[in-house]
Amino acid sequence: MYEKFYRINKDRGSVIIDIALDNYNDFFNEWDNTSFKIRDIHPELEEYLNYCSEEIPLRKKLEIHFFVEDPEVNETRENQIKTSYRNYYTFMQRIERKKVNRSLFQVITLTAIAIVCIFAYYMLESSHEIESIWGNVLVEGLMIGGWVFAWEALSIVTFEMHKHLRRISELKRFFKAKIHFGYKK
Repeated sequence: MYEKFYRINKDRGSVIIDIALDNYNDFFNEWDNTSFKIRDIHPELEEYLNYCSEEIPLRKKLEIHFFVEDPEVNETRENQIKTSYRNYYTFMQRIERKKVNRSLFQVITLTAIAIVCIFAYYMLESSHEIESIWGNVLVEGLMIGGWVFAWEALSIVTFEMHKHLRRISELKRFFKAKIHFGYKK
């Protein structure tokens, strides 16, 4: 399906994403006034690239072709864009890895709480010393709480972690993408 909308580089087997820029500055976020090497990508450009990435299978390599309407070729600006592009996707990978680490910490914490609750349930249940209704509610609450914490840990591993790991794969693919410039005369 994606072959209808994107060009394919037959030599490399990669998918080409074409982007038209009026000038070099269109690549950058207009609100970011830091040096060109560390400036953010324009939000609409990032959104477009993410949309394209969702349509293209992860196993496919990418090439980004910028077509600039600026009549003057400026290799310095091209290199600044390439550097900014790589820095941006390196930073985004670091953010996603932090999210994965945070999720792993949550999984470990929730699993430990689940084990403690379930262990406490079995210890109190086997003692048969609880005769009040509130004691029984507490013991049953430990069992239910233990399974809820275990389910939440499992939910994070299966749903949230998968989302972050897929995003890291997409960001790596963007980082490895070949960047080319073309000019409209």
